[in-house]
Amino acid sequence: MNYLIRQATVLDAQSSWYLKPVDIRISQGIITEMGSALDLHASETEIASTALYVSQGWMDLQATGGYQGSEHREDLKSLESASLSGGFTDICLHSAFSPYVWHAAWVNGFVNSSKAYAVRMHPLGKIGTDTSGQFSEMADMYAHGAVAFSNYKTPITDSGLLHRIMQYAQNHDLPLFLFCNDSTLSHGGLMHEGTFSTILGLRGIPALAEELHVQQILKIAQELNARVHIQQISSAQSLVQIREAKASGLNVSCGVSAFHLVSTDADLTEFNTSLKVMPPLRSSNDRDALILGLLDGTIDVVVSDHAPLTSEEKTVEFDQAEFGMINLQTVFPQVVNAMQRHFKSYTEGLAAMIPALTTNPRKLIHIKAPLIQEQQPASLTLFDPTIQWTWTPDYNLSKSSNSPYFGTTFTGKVIGVFTKGHYWPQHTI
Repeated sequence: MNYLIRQATVLDAQSSWYLKPVDIRISQGIITEMGSALDLHASETEIASTALYVSQGWMDLQATGGYQGSEHREDLKSLESASLSGGFTDICLHSAFSPYVWHAAWVNGFVNSSKAYAVRMHPLGKIGTDTSGQFSEMADMYAHGAVAFSNYKTPITDSGLLHRIMQYAQNHDLPLFLFCNDSTLSHGGLMHEGTFSTILGLRGIPALAEELHVQQILKIAQELNARVHIQQISSAQSLVQIREAKASGLNVSCGVSAFHLVSTDADLTEFNTSLKVMPPLRSSNDRDALILGLLDGTIDVVVSDHAPLTSEEKTVEFDQAEFGMINLQTVFPQVVNAMQRHFKSYTEGLAAMIPALTTNPRKLIHIKAPLIQEQQPASLTLFDPTIQWTWTPDYNLSKSSNSPYFGTTFTGKVIGVFTKGHYWPQHTI
């Protein structure tokens, strides 16, 4: 199939058309021509929208599902569908429930089998530790296709073990993703510790649990001169520490989940278990600080933190519910919501935020970002930040339904995705 994208503003800083509207001709998955007022050929389908933007295909550094043992929550086909609908051409999969991501042979098998899907699925190897403090053969897994290493949301707080793991990763040049939570402070907590946890009578998770662990990791990274990525931050004070570490020259990066840019602990007053997430939704002051951290570059990436769970795991009393929500299809409108708090110009705001979905995540796992240039393969996400639409279960392509946002009217819609030689249009409103 051949396509002509009409008057899309380019959000690729490497392109000569950066921040300019352009027509893009795509033939058999290749960008063949870029220019103004291109003629529509009889064999082409035109793609247009009121305020159309185009960037490199988006990458999500933190999603779960699809691995062996969790197919009842999300299989690879539903994961592909939800990712494409959300604008993602690439997703990095964490081993939330699967015990298999310890071994190079399994990683190699997954890399090969996932090639059949339109979305590029990148496995993260499990750091893993046993009772003796031994960790997995990360270098071997990396050689067979793991793009980084993480224990998902199981924190590693033992300083000696952290030191050994970070030194090993540094010696082998391995991307290391760490989750920050001092479980001795957060154990048994259900939501952010603050005014609303007191009102609701729920045990709180103090921001200090995250902040102390961030401090510990940064100290060890400084001692080793090591590179480290902190998966998700939720606290304003964590952000301050990372900003200061970056200013001092430390090679540290961090991410934020898109829903932490829009929701707060105040939203939990109806005990919606789909809002029970880890790290927890914190105060409005924390949320506002996170948005500013994304805009000033302290926060490097925005992640979906897509965590599909069954009704048996979520439709229970709040204290019994598992942590997590599905979010692949709602990342972009959450980013637009955050952007609108600080920018009147869509172009200016998107230029500040979209790198957190395109070039920055690829840089962290040593993958070259695609180019929006003639004679390059089309790996593109098309989106319109002005479209209003309502997120309903009818749009949900995940096998799970643990979204707290059903019934929400969002602004910002993915129009379609070009990847692996094909165009995947999304639902029109």
